[in-house]
Amino acid sequence: MIPHFSFYGRLLLSIPVLPLLYWQGKKSKAAVPDLPPAKQPIGITKHPQATHTFQILSYGESAFAGIGIDDHQNTITGILAQRLSEKLAQNVSWEVVAKSGYNAEQVREELVDLSTIKSPDLIIIGLGANDTFEIHFPEKWKVDMIQLIGHIRNTHGSCPILLAHLPPVHQFPVLTPLLQWFMGNFMAEYHVVNQKLVQPEEAIYYVNERIDFDTWVDRLPKDFTKSDLFCDGVHPGKLAHKLWGEAIASYVLQKELLVK
Repeated sequence: MIPHFSFYGRLLLSIPVLPLLYWQGKKSKAAVPDLPPAKQPIGITKHPQATHTFQILSYGESAFAGIGIDDHQNTITGILAQRLSEKLAQNVSWEVVAKSGYNAEQVREELVDLSTIKSPDLIIIGLGANDTFEIHFPEKWKVDMIQLIGHIRNTHGSCPILLAHLPPVHQFPVLTPLLQWFMGNFMAEYHVVNQKLVQPEEAIYYVNERIDFDTWVDRLPKDFTKSDLFCDGVHPGKLAHKLWGEAIASYVLQKELLVK
């Protein structure tokens, strides 16, 4: 069977509406405000009984950069550190090296070497949306992710590397239903690729589930809707960061990825 056959079949079906997709994409992009990233990309969560400090390093795109969020204490990585510190009764320091608009190739080429943490205990990779927006086919996503992981390994050694949930592009409110369907097809293929990148013996893991904000509705405060999980129709809001960070923390604890 041809790899990704159904994906390319759906892609062929979309050819007649490509001009409409392009126009809708330009309009959607123009509707997204230019928000700043979160402040304080380096921090620490301390525990009163701690005897050890774990170091977490996050690489990624705009969601991990905390676009639209005030401080990294309230972003995915900051929430992750808080939850792990609480559950493990240890200090957890973090550094976020992420930039809005960056794809997997750019993170490898421009961001990996910028980290000040040289011997982290855990590395998180949060990517996918920009590769989807740039229409990178699954084969390119696979090559770029393999090269990114390889460069991270050469830079930081053999600590666990965790591929975070792929962003729910298929649910971005700013996108039209047609764009959600089109971009969602790419993200579904990235999910399949990520599943195949998992190598526990090489300490490479993937949170093997797709974010579906519909499943988070029951956890929202009263009078909140799914749209309130986004700060601008694309980037996760503070509540989404909290839920996302807690979900990653649950995975880290379940797999016991942090061990003294």
